Parts: sequence; C-alpha cells; structure tokens
Amino acid sequence: MAHVRYATGAGVTGPKFLALTVSFTPLKAVVDGWWEGFDMEDQQFLAALEDGTLSLAAFGHRAHLRAGFLYLAKHDFPGACVAMKRAIVGFADRHGKADLYHETLTVAYLALLAERRADEATTIGFDDFIGRYPELEDINYFRRYYPTGSLDYPDARSTFLLPRPRD
Repeated sequence: MAHVRYATGAGVTGPKFLALTVSFTPLKAVVDGWWEGFDMEDQQFLAALEDGTLSLAAFGHRAHLRAGFLYLAKHDFPGACVAMKRAIVGFADRHGKADLYHETLTVAYLALLAERRADEATTIGFDDFIGRYPELEDINYFRRYYPTGSLDYPDARSTFLLPRPRD
C-alpha cells in the first residue's frame, strides 16, 4: 500500500513536495503466479537477488537492468519501483552495503526501461531487449539529463530527483 502526501499552503515553506511512503508486502505474495512466464534462469536470478545469495560481483549494472526489466514484466511502473527498491535494499543490507541503493538512479533507469519496453512485444527476453537498446548498458547514459554532480547529493540517494534542464 502506498500513501502520497502533497504539502502546500499555509505553514509550508519552500517548494511544494511529494512524499511517498510505502509499506511492503512480501514480494511473492503480491501477484499470484509471480513466476509464470519467467524461465528458470530468470527465477533463479531474482530469487538469489531477493534472498541475498547473489554475490556483490554478480550484481553490476547489467544485472540491475535485468532485475528492473523482470520487475517491469510483472508489475506496473510504480509496482516495479517498489519491488526493485525492496530487492536492492534487502540485497544491500545482507551484504553490509547500506549505501548501495540510489533512488534517483534506480527510478530513472526503470523509467528508461519502461519507456522502451512499451515499444516491444511483452514476450521479449532481456538479452534480445538489451541488444535492441545497448545504450542502456552505458552506466552514464542518462546522466545527460542531470547537471554534473547533482547525483552525488544525499537527497538524490534517498529521493527521486526529476531531471533538470542543462545549461
């Protein structure tokens, strides 16, 4: 369940803001038939990510993209954001890497994945998909939408920052 708060008006200073609070339900309980349509390799990959048995070395940029791709296959965009955040935060906690999760990077890449998935057949596999959109494998691809250094701020790690026009 997600609750959205939009603050504005008397007593609120500064820009308007949107706060999203999410309470989590166990991932496999969210959707009946969660694994339906995934091959065994995809199932094993997400299970290893979610239970923390995937090694840190195995969870590089491409693996992040793969997880996002798979979550988008089973959830709408907000649901995929919740599932991805839950998976990364849990994975990071199990590996003692509390600073691994970055909200802006995660949501921005999920948006890029979702935008491109919308143009593809729902049956496309990750390898074929990424073959069609190799720019997503460039870890700096979407940084063109953010001013230099803006992703380094603590707020960018904890809150999704909208892209800013570049001068």
